[in-house]
Amino acid sequence: MNLVSIIHTVIDFFYPPFKKIMDKKTFRYAACGGANTVLGWVLFHVLHDYVFDEKEPIMVFGFPFSAHFITACICFVVNTIIGFLLMKYVVFTKSNLRKRTQAIRYIISSFTALGTSILLLKFFVEMCHWDATVSQILATSITVILSYILQSRFSFKTKNS
Repeated sequence: MNLVSIIHTVIDFFYPPFKKIMDKKTFRYAACGGANTVLGWVLFHVLHDYVFDEKEPIMVFGFPFSAHFITACICFVVNTIIGFLLMKYVVFTKSNLRKRTQAIRYIISSFTALGTSILLLKFFVEMCHWDATVSQILATSITVILSYILQSRFSFKTKNS
């Protein structure tokens, strides 16, 4: 049994209670995306609190950056790589686009989602004067829907033969 089969088995074990509200692919997307998000949070915590010193700027090519910025960038890269692998091999397995095309499109989708999330958060907090936590939850919810649409219809679409 390979790793993808094990992941499918574990995710599909939890699927039956959700069968009436979403199809299996959407459930797999939610499970993989949720797991990747939690991994990002844990990685951020470990890097930020135990690896980098918040008091000292981190020099990159002679420019100073804060620990939280560097940590966020590292987490984005790790989450993008793991997210791509999960989406390609676990969720959107029927896509017949070349792997390179999928990867480029996935990166574009990831940056689009990141930019959308940042803009929505700024809009809700700075323009609407909503609570930051409520704003983050709403921005994340909208971004997750956008990401699913971009990934299913752009990054991993099935082209007609």
